Amino acid sequence: MISGRGAVDWMRPALVMVAGAVCLAFSVRVAQGSIPFYVLSLGLGVIWAVGAVWVGGVRLGTSSGRARRVGFVSTVTALGVAASFIVGGYLAARVPFLDDQIDELISRTDHAFVLSLFLVAAVTGVAEEMFFRGALFDVASRSLSGDSIRTVAATTILYTVVTAVTANLGLTLAAAALGAMVGTARAYSGSVIPAIVGHLAWTVATIGILPQLI
Repeated sequence: MISGRGAVDWMRPALVMVAGAVCLAFSVRVAQGSIPFYVLSLGLGVIWAVGAVWVGGVRLGTSSGRARRVGFVSTVTALGVAASFIVGGYLAARVPFLDDQIDELISRTDHAFVLSLFLVAAVTGVAEEMFFRGALFDVASRSLSGDSIRTVAATTILYTVVTAVTANLGLTLAAAALGAMVGTARAYSGSVIPAIVGHLAWTVATIGILPQLI
């Protein structure tokens, strides 16, 4: 049960997630490369970034005694995320009930706007991590008495639920996997940086590499 103080802690994150979900739902339903697409996508990034600050801010966790661990975890996370999604995406594209979902995602990158799409996705991805593995992670950790396993699970579930508004099963499953991986990196390192690096690796893998293999 969430205490009165805990309920107050969750009010702002809840409002940010609702706003983000609404913006995300609209952004995936407009033409790629159109002005509304860029406005909504960048607007989504603003919601996550401003929301992170509003909820409580983002602690980088890069003190001198932790910098080496943060660097190591960032490297391992980036390699693990990229490899997992390249292999996983390649195999998922051959599963009957997922192939159309994967094709839809890939088709959104198969045009002249790949560079601009990558930049927008990277900016939005960094903002997502600032919120979900930054400010929201801290709120969840306080509510769950510092239990890192439950905190990773809670933030991953919330991230997946928000992504589900896209109505794309492949993307929703990807969000669950990505959330678990970067959430674990956040918990182990004590820093949001490995989560950001992991998300950027996911962006490179899904926009820059996977479309060339499928």
